[in-house]
Amino acid sequence: MKSRLLFHSIFFMVLFGVLFSTPLEAESVLEKILRVSGISATPGQVKGIEEGNLMGALMLVDLNQNVRRTISLGGGYRSPVFDPTDRNILALKDGALIRIPCAGGQEETMQNAQGITKLLGFDRSDPDKLLVLFKTKGNDNAVGFLSLRSGQVAALSLDLKAREEREMLNHLQGWERVYGEVKLYPQERQKESLGGTTLVYSDVFLQRGQEFPVNISNCDGKNCGQPSLSHDGNLVVYVAQQK
Repeated sequence: MKSRLLFHSIFFMVLFGVLFSTPLEAESVLEKILRVSGISATPGQVKGIEEGNLMGALMLVDLNQNVRRTISLGGGYRSPVFDPTDRNILALKDGALIRIPCAGGQEETMQNAQGITKLLGFDRSDPDKLLVLFKTKGNDNAVGFLSLRSGQVAALSLDLKAREEREMLNHLQGWERVYGEVKLYPQERQKESLGGTTLVYSDVFLQRGQEFPVNISNCDGKNCGQPSLSHDGNLVVYVAQQK
């Protein structure tokens, strides 16, 4: 008798929970984007400096040792990011997705990347998903997750009539990246050439909290930009224009 009463009690408790529980809300597009490191939750309306079609060599900075070195064998690279292990750099080159070991060595062509204009970073909950910007058939800018396994891009539907989503797209198109209290960004600089003309170029700066920003590229007249921070916070990769 007691076991029957217990069974009925459990049955009605489960039934009550099913009938009256609050359904889980679907994850928003912005929440999906914010699973990627370096994306600011409050991007505002500033897009940052334009870098045009900056391509060049891949430079790696060890922030602990204050050492800077080239890891690519040549130029033509753009939009580098660290893979989830921090052992490799992924970048775009000649319409393909390229992987280069941080320790140096032979690059590997992973897959075709025609139409992809920018790599933004990996989904922290799924190492197969790489957030990218790409061009639609109508030549519009779009956002989506590239699957490294399938090579397919799953587009995210941003509502550009909504202020927050419009500001997020502007943020993704720019090159400022925010990792907690660490901010990475390219900044326009000027210097006078030997001929007396003013040379305009860009360097990569890193700022921790309210500390004074530090120039970590020192490109001295060449354009440097498109920075990305490793997941452990120890390394920065960026693109350096080749003269």
